[in-house]
Amino acid sequence: MVQPTGAEPVGTYGADFYAGTPAVTRHSVGAGEAWYVATALDQPGVDHVVRRVLARHDLIGPYAGQTAVETATRITPDGTGLLFLLHHATTTARLTAHAAATDLLTGERVDEGDSLTLGPLDVAVLRLHQIVRPRASGTPDLRRK
Repeated sequence: MVQPTGAEPVGTYGADFYAGTPAVTRHSVGAGEAWYVATALDQPGVDHVVRRVLARHDLIGPYAGQTAVETATRITPDGTGLLFLLHHATTTARLTAHAAATDLLTGERVDEGDSLTLGPLDVAVLRLHQIVRPRASGTPDLRRK
């Protein structure tokens, strides 16, 4: 049984002998934090914990709700952001553009708020129109301004 000395419980067991005791804890350490998961979570549980960790550090991407769409961002030496969208499902995905960009595969301009459609197993490569500035941590800041 977890005794969270100095740690904050962020999730508890819901049933059986451990009901109400910590299953997931978070402990602040210096400028960071450590998370401890004291159980074997099912996939929705893992997704929930990981999303909470990412949200605390403002690292959830704009398409996180699209489970079949993988995103990757690359920054060129001049600060141009390239957003890669890879659709892994055999259905169609409908997204909303979160920034103005040019689709490098079609040459079409995409404005913020425009609808993006990815067909089954489709890919898009978007050159973002806004120059991307790195955060102090060295990671790119792609949040909406």
